[in-house]
Amino acid sequence: MRKYQTTNFVNNQMAKYGSLQHAQMSVSEACKCVMQLTGDSDQEESWMIKYMLATASAVKEDGHPDWLQLAVFLRALGMLFLCWTDDDNAALRSISAQEWLTKNSTWVVGEAIPSSIECPKMNKLNVDHCNAEEAGRGTARHCGIQNVTLPWTPDEYLYLVLSHNRTTLPAEALDIVRFWSFRTWYEQDNYDELCSPQDMDTKEWIISLAEVAAVSADTVQNLDVNDELQYYLQLVEKYLPETLHW
Repeated sequence: MRKYQTTNFVNNQMAKYGSLQHAQMSVSEACKCVMQLTGDSDQEESWMIKYMLATASAVKEDGHPDWLQLAVFLRALGMLFLCWTDDDNAALRSISAQEWLTKNSTWVVGEAIPSSIECPKMNKLNVDHCNAEEAGRGTARHCGIQNVTLPWTPDEYLYLVLSHNRTTLPAEALDIVRFWSFRTWYEQDNYDELCSPQDMDTKEWIISLAEVAAVSADTVQNLDVNDELQYYLQLVEKYLPETLHW
């Protein structure tokens, strides 16, 4: 992913998917589409569905509000854009659901990629990184973390979907979705100079939430989908319209 995620690439993806005109479907229908994408045919045995439920349930058990539980549950549905890839972004389809959801780490696009990121030698494959190393930092200090450009990922796409549909989710829920993979910020302490004061509160919150939702492989494997799913579908009805534009 490091090679492709440049400013031009991200802008092209925003133009391609930002109108949300690819489909209209419910969350249940979106789950089925993403299952097809990952090669799952049985909802009760789907790793992706179990992961969605396991992470959301961990957040629930830790006492967080239901809208936050729902935001964590929905994260995997950001992969839906991969159903409509073309030659420009086909390489993103080669990334597994497990990697997108548990290992993906993002950075500020257009800036030099931090050396603290996993496999930093790959940074040299990114044109923006090389240009930024020569030119120096371009993003204004204290611009606010909401205003940076992040790589085009399922998290960024789902943030777009939830922002532009008529949901009643609070802004904090959308921040959780968008910044979940921004580990170079909240785990490795890069980019703090770009933050506004309230961003540091968001950072601390995401740190604690990510720790809670770091469920084990056994927890995911042993989860009973039938016991858990209905509760989260009720939260969908509470906070989201019946049909979403994707």
